[in-house]
Amino acid sequence: MKRLIFTLFISALFLQCNFSNKKSKKITTLGISDSKDIIDAKLMMTFAAIADEMNEKGHQEKNAITSYLERKDLETKGEWNLVWFARNYENSISAYISQNKIDKSKYVIAFSGTDLFNVFEVSKILDLKNVVPIFEEIPTEKISRGSKNMYDILFKLRYQGKTMLEVLEFAREETPNADFYFCGHSLGSTFAIYYSYFMHMEYLKKNLKLNLHLWVFANPSFYNQEFVTNYLKTPFDKHFYAIENDMVYSRFFWNMENLYRISYPISDSLKKEIKIYGNKFTEKLPKGKDAYYPFPALKIKNKYSLKKSIKDPILKNKIDFLKYMI
Repeated sequence: MKRLIFTLFISALFLQCNFSNKKSKKITTLGISDSKDIIDAKLMMTFAAIADEMNEKGHQEKNAITSYLERKDLETKGEWNLVWFARNYENSISAYISQNKIDKSKYVIAFSGTDLFNVFEVSKILDLKNVVPIFEEIPTEKISRGSKNMYDILFKLRYQGKTMLEVLEFAREETPNADFYFCGHSLGSTFAIYYSYFMHMEYLKKNLKLNLHLWVFANPSFYNQEFVTNYLKTPFDKHFYAIENDMVYSRFFWNMENLYRISYPISDSLKKEIKIYGNKFTEKLPKGKDAYYPFPALKIKNKYSLKKSIKDPILKNKIDFLKYMI
């Protein structure tokens, strides 16, 4: 519940956000939108937050998701049904599909974010030294080996004997004009990107139209530039959001050597320690065409001071630093 409250707090920032590259507060869309429905960031962030809650429920995830979807005080307003859910407990990889009760052609596919207490998942996230193609037929579009291994686990998840792909294919067959909204926060946003890309490629091969939409929040980079460039060329709308001072988006993976450059006061000894760690980490990352490259994101100014949520006047050790980063 704490995770949901925190994530919904982040989504509430959209009520008072400033967009650094826009005069208005209109949502920026990357790609072409065929959707006639109003789906906003607050609603999609709520779905992503519910997905993150799966990391805290311990074998009660399905009941928890159903309960959240039934609540009328959330942005989902009790208007969505759970139609599929699955989880890999060893790696804390989860996803669910919900369907709108009124407009049954609308589906949301949400993926859980990182469970920092799961050593198996974290070890795969940090498997960044090597990159591999996500699709064998496109060897130059590469992603981190660790995220590919997690995606392969996700792809095999089943609920009542059915995979996510089987459920989505059936929904598309029953309703050819159905809209599929993929969303996630942090690691969940990466899964949303991978799966929506896979679905696009599959239906492109079949020469069939598929209405896809992407909404992701605080997306870390596990991809080389060619993957990012070609994904952005796909003909469906994409929405990327990041809090302006979000450490995951602005520091991790592609410039770890600057990891120590945070706005919060930090002791000289800790700064030196983090700088050494960041430099050593960066040395192991892919270079050149395989270097990790971020997706463009709409930066939201966070008016809530981080100092209000941290009691220590200065960060002195790695535990303090980790708390700040999280």
